[in-house]
Amino acid sequence: MTSPTSPLTILLLFLLTTLAGHATAEDPSESPLPTDVLQAVKEMCDGYAERIMPGILEYDEDGDGKVQLRPLVSDLMKRGFARTSPFPPGMDDELERSKFARNQEWQANADREIAKEFGTDDEGNILKIGVSSAIQSMMLGYLNRMGPLDVDKDGKLNFKEYAMGFPVTDKQEVDEDGHTEEQYDYFKKNDKDRDGFIKGKEYIGEQDYWLNLLVGKFVGILMIPKADTNGDETLSREELAAILPDAEELPESVPLAESVYWIRELEEEEIAALEKNLSKLPSET
Repeated sequence: MTSPTSPLTILLLFLLTTLAGHATAEDPSESPLPTDVLQAVKEMCDGYAERIMPGILEYDEDGDGKVQLRPLVSDLMKRGFARTSPFPPGMDDELERSKFARNQEWQANADREIAKEFGTDDEGNILKIGVSSAIQSMMLGYLNRMGPLDVDKDGKLNFKEYAMGFPVTDKQEVDEDGHTEEQYDYFKKNDKDRDGFIKGKEYIGEQDYWLNLLVGKFVGILMIPKADTNGDETLSREELAAILPDAEELPESVPLAESVYWIRELEEEEIAALEKNLSKLPSET
């Protein structure tokens, strides 16, 4: 699992809050992105919605294929959604506590923003197209904001410009130019044609990676009650091992009321396994 201040956690939080904080202002018809990029974004977000909807339909108590947004959010909040986690036992250092509290507040705010943007019908029921549109809006909000990083206005990002979008923490080692290994790695991963620039659809590759993590976490949050097979409102070590069989380290137990906090700290591979294994469990409804 990631520590509260690991590079993965901080970079993920940075993107998540950037996406969520700019969701309402973006309309695909007004985006400066090329048409082929916009179409790729739509297809990608439709795929994310397909992954999210089965989790939402876990809360369809009437079996009519409808789930209202407000009751769903209220239910999720009982497990920590849109809330901040208490300090872990033994975290006494003031700097660590400050960073942990700030990160938790970022995540809680992002939860609120993401849920608020889900499209509903006139009765407040969540629509799959509304879920896709919400993710598109958040993604375009970030992609359109890449513009200011393009200092020389050539329509693409060189490494130095790209690196400005990833804040360096005081826990990360930097080279003589002030850059981190993570910045170099992410740039190399997304510069698909190896021409030294991030451009066109290469922008999307970066966001696809992070949104995949965010969607995986959200699906896990939606489906985690299915892991409580004995209904005692606590996830035992055995129940946790059933959904994360390859995890190197698991807590003795996790109260269902704190399960969101636990999911927030999972590693990338664990998030993927959690979504996959929860999806295989029988539905509660």
